[in-house]
Amino acid sequence: MPDRSDPEGKRAYDAKLEANTDAISATGLFFLGLAAMEEIDSDAWFAGKIEQPWMARAVEHLTKASESFGSAARACLMFKEWFPAERREEVTPDIEHFLSMQKQIAGIAEALRDRKLPTLTEVHAITTAMRTQQVAAERKAVALRGTRGHFPAGHP
Repeated sequence: MPDRSDPEGKRAYDAKLEANTDAISATGLFFLGLAAMEEIDSDAWFAGKIEQPWMARAVEHLTKASESFGSAARACLMFKEWFPAERREEVTPDIEHFLSMQKQIAGIAEALRDRKLPTLTEVHAITTAMRTQQVAAERKAVALRGTRGHFPAGHP
């Protein structure tokens, strides 16, 4: 791990922590939006009663989730630039995931603003990508145990 004692290193490492926090928050906000969508009265919706109380909450949560994934991507890009050149590609999958989630979730929020429902395929693509990313993050955390800036070796 590069030296974090200089101001640039400190800013970059703080950006890494910010990216992690924003991504976790974004995931939670997405699921809050999804939970709001579960309140749909689908019989009423498909009968033409599209204005329903849950919509504003869903759009708010999904918009914040998209924004948080964008923030995570920007912070991760800053960290990547500071990371040693030979290891920078380790961060690329995270950045790509954050940008993809930002775009896909923004699409669902926009559809709801336009009074359209997302498809199940769209929603399931996001939840599948989130689960895949979570598994990768857990494996990376275990692999990095004992290295500087991570849990000590042998930590459960």
